[in-house]
Amino acid sequence: NCGSDHDGAHCCESGSYCQPWNPWYYQCRASPEQCGVQEVNVDYFGEDISKVFGILPEACCAKCAKTPGCAAYTYINYNYDDRSVCYLKSGTGTKQESEGAVSAIVKNPLSGCPTAAGGQCGDANGATCCPSGTYCQPWNIWYYQCISTPARCSRQYTNVDFVGNDLSVVYGLQPDACCAKCSQTTGCKAYTFINDNPGRTACYLKSSTAGKATKTGAVSGIVN
Repeated sequence: NCGSDHDGAHCCESGSYCQPWNPWYYQCRASPEQCGVQEVNVDYFGEDISKVFGILPEACCAKCAKTPGCAAYTYINYNYDDRSVCYLKSGTGTKQESEGAVSAIVKNPLSGCPTAAGGQCGDANGATCCPSGTYCQPWNIWYYQCISTPARCSRQYTNVDFVGNDLSVVYGLQPDACCAKCSQTTGCKAYTFINDNPGRTACYLKSSTAGKATKTGAVSGIVN
């Protein structure tokens, strides 16, 4: 036993880490060989490629290591539905504290992405990788597409909403125009764009990136 949600994670011997199984029981477990330092109670927020349910921590590492475009993952053993979940990620995103989560990078990620620019990169069930210079844009629940990253907003987060801190909302824009609108607006640091919005697209201009939350179909960008 190496801790709990209440007591936090304690140290384990070399070559092992403290795995949270439930809020009351953390256990020292061998570190997966294909992945780096296991960051306990840390979530790599954003940059999700896909998620896999019902696997063990070492299988999560292995799944990421053999998935093109996967560079890191966040593993959570206990959830409301009693299934473990492994979030495969294209990067480490924004690191934030999250009780019960374990995150790590892959030591030797598979280079490249099999999806071509302009190709489909998933749907509402999850976004997959996109090649360099593009990101995964949700057009509707059935179709996500790799499109060019706006030059003035190089950090794009698929299926992420920057909750609150709204300056204004602009309707009818395309994703690149939403970025441009934010970059031209005093006090605008980021935005959340929703294409599949009833009636017309919505571009929410934001004064802050605080309050990140998962939202299927949203894309959030940060002005360079």
